[in-house]
Amino acid sequence: MVGDGFKALSDPTRRRILELLGERDMTAGEIGEHFPQNKATLSHHLEVLREAGLV
Repeated sequence: MVGDGFKALSDPTRRRILELLGERDMTAGEIGEHFPQNKATLSHHLEVLREAGLV
């Protein structure tokens, strides 16, 4: 759904995750090294991106 994509892109953390993945493939752990958030929060962000079909 188009709205899911806009929702996913509305968050700066999720946009930064996409920027990082645009540079190279990364594991969740490698992505986590770039953020102060805990693993649960990053997992949520990745799930939102996945549900929107962006990762």
